Amino acid sequence: MGRRSILIRAIGFLPYSRAVTVETRGTSLGVVALHAAATILPELEVTGASMSDDGVFLVPFQPSRVQDPPVVSSRVRPLGLSEIGDFGYGDLLCNRTSKPVATRIDDGATGRVLYSDGTVWTKYVRRPVGDCVRDWPIKFGGVAIAAAASPRGWVVATEDSAGSTHLRGFGDLSRPLWSIPLRTLLGATTEVKKVMLAPAGGGVTVSLTESPFSWALVDSAGSIRFQSSPFSGRLADTLLDRVGLERWKGYAVLPVRNGFIQTLESPRVQQGLFVLYDIAGRPVKVMRRHGASVLVASAPEMRMLLGYRYNSPRRGSFSRLYMYRY
Repeated sequence: MGRRSILIRAIGFLPYSRAVTVETRGTSLGVVALHAAATILPELEVTGASMSDDGVFLVPFQPSRVQDPPVVSSRVRPLGLSEIGDFGYGDLLCNRTSKPVATRIDDGATGRVLYSDGTVWTKYVRRPVGDCVRDWPIKFGGVAIAAAASPRGWVVATEDSAGSTHLRGFGDLSRPLWSIPLRTLLGATTEVKKVMLAPAGGGVTVSLTESPFSWALVDSAGSIRFQSSPFSGRLADTLLDRVGLERWKGYAVLPVRNGFIQTLESPRVQQGLFVLYDIAGRPVKVMRRHGASVLVASAPEMRMLLGYRYNSPRRGSFSRLYMYRY
C-alpha cells in the first residue's frame, strides 16, 4: 500500500513514468498517452544487422532480462542525418530457443536469419504476418562466435572444442567451402575469440573488438584481400592515441562508397570515433563525437548507414535507431 512509481515501456514510444497511490481495492491509471519517438530498442546489444539497397533492414538485438531476443524488421524512408521516419515491426523470431547471429535480405523482401544452433529460417519481411520456413541448417563444427551473410551463403567465426578459432565459409545448401584460422587472418599471436563480421560486396570484413582493432577483408573464395588497422599509416601518429584506446571496444567494419568505416566506443560510452578507410583499407580520416553512436549496417549504393545511439552514457539505457545519409 502507499505511493508507488510505475514505469511503462513500449517499443516505438518514449518511456512513461507515473506516481500512483496503491489501495487494497486496486488502482486505476486512467488515460495514459505515450509519445512516439524514433525506433527505440530497449537495453540492447546489436549483432548481425543487415540492410538492403532500398532501405529495408533487419536488426537482431538482445534486451536485458529477456531470454529470447527478437529480430526487428523495419521499412524506412531515407531522411538524411535524422531520426527514422516510417517504421514498422515484423517478428522474425522463428527459433525461440536460440540466439540470432546474422541476417540477410534477398531481393529486398525475403529475410533470412541464422541462429547460434545452426538453423536458418526465412520469412517475407514486407508484411507483419507470414509463416516461417526452415532452410538448410549449418554444421559449424564448433560454437558460433559471430557471423555474416555472403553472396554464396554465410561466413561464420567458430570456436571448436579444443579452443581453436576459425573463419568458415558456407555456400548453397550450407555446404562448407573454406576455413581460415582467425589468428592467421588477423595477425594475432594467440587465439582470437572476440570478433565482428559484416558483409562487404562479394566478401566479408572481420574485425577485432579489442585493441589494436585489426581487421581484414576476405573474398567469397576465402582469400585475404588485405589487412588493416586504425593504427596503420601516418594518420594514427597524429590523430589516434594507441594507449588511450586500449580499453575501448571496436565494432564491425562496414563498406561505404569507395571505402569502409569502423566505430570505436569508449568504456563508459561517453566518447566515440568513426575511422574512415579508403577502398584499399588505408585509414584516411577520424571523426570524433561525444556520446556513443554505433554503426551496425550499410547500403553503399544508396549511401546509407544504419546506427544506434544511447540516450544516456550509462549502459542499459534506452537506445534509438538512426539512418545516416552521406
